[in-house]
Amino acid sequence: MARIKKTVLANRNVQTKFKLRCSRYLYTLVVDDAEKAEKLKQSLPPGMDVKEIGASKLKK
Repeated sequence: MARIKKTVLANRNVQTKFKLRCSRYLYTLVVDDAEKAEKLKQSLPPGMDVKEIGASKLKK
């Protein structure tokens, strides 16, 4: 299963975190570039269970 979460940082940059659960480990990849994140999202296998978690809001 893969989870994709976009977060907005204090300096208004957007980070995308990819979390991939394998049999033994949870692999995490953090991407700052939105284009690369979209390209990586498109390259995931079509049969994989993917959950997209919306952007978290900043607390003021």
